[in-house]
Amino acid sequence: MSYQKINWMHIMFIGPLLVLIGHQGKKTQQIFYGSLMTLTALLFFIVRTPDFKLNYRNTINWVHWIVWPAVFIWISWKQSEIPDYGFQIIKYLGISVILIHMYLLYQHNWGIVLNKKQN
Repeated sequence: MSYQKINWMHIMFIGPLLVLIGHQGKKTQQIFYGSLMTLTALLFFIVRTPDFKLNYRNTINWVHWIVWPAVFIWISWKQSEIPDYGFQIIKYLGISVILIHMYLLYQHNWGIVLNKKQN
């Protein structure tokens, strides 16, 4: 999947889903936890398999292969047992995902063009 599509997927689906789960808290409907599990399963088909070279891309891939699946599976498993402050963290995580990937999309598409025009 292209870099641009990955960013759009984070902006349009992953971030808003986390915000929704975090905002609704213990009242979150089961379908949203199922959606989170589905996205978690798809993650292994979308994110490239990392190797053992120490660089930025592999670090990002390892985090997506180890950290995020563990977090999302835990969220989907615990559901309404998550404490209230946990739902706040989930909401702010979703907002962060949206903002980071909006910046990455901007930087990749328009930031480079703007820098070239200045030279």
